[in-house]
Amino acid sequence: MASPLKAFFSGLSAKEKKVLYLALVFVSIAILDSLIVRPMNRVGENIEHDIDNQKILIQNDLLILQHKEKIIKEYKAYSIFLTDRGMDESELKAQFLGEVEQISKAAKIGITPGTVTSEEVSGFIQYSLTIECLGKMRDVINFIYGIESSNKPLQVVAIQIAPKNRQDYEVKCSLTVVKYLVEPDEEL
Repeated sequence: MASPLKAFFSGLSAKEKKVLYLALVFVSIAILDSLIVRPMNRVGENIEHDIDNQKILIQNDLLILQHKEKIIKEYKAYSIFLTDRGMDESELKAQFLGEVEQISKAAKIGITPGTVTSEEVSGFIQYSLTIECLGKMRDVINFIYGIESSNKPLQVVAIQIAPKNRQDYEVKCSLTVVKYLVEPDEEL
């Protein structure tokens, strides 16, 4: 097999040999480029792309870390609106009722609580309680103010007041109190 190649090369002129060698060099370079250089460039470009993505993620993380104290402070401020982990529905209702009763004792008002109902509204849970109370107008106002100014997420949404004894300024009222809670994020 070597002899036909040898015969082919010996039959070529000097110029033809130069062109053949030049063609072999170009073909070798093309093969080297397609098999080694281009794949290495693609791998390098992919690595640079991954590095750029990681830089962006790190910058975002650093931005969050710069505001960490502010985020924690705001989370603590709004944590009163979060339900306690591990509490079931009946415990949350009892807790709500206890908070209202505690405020009524501080206002010196006797209350007759109804049942606590819950309803999911736009991503949070709204607990409602309708209560009947009897007391002096001043104490009823203090009770309503105590609910509205509580550090708990409580709000009076409906009030009906009727006079009971005009000489003692005693009134009978019906109040609907709501409490809003949000499920806490598991990551926090």
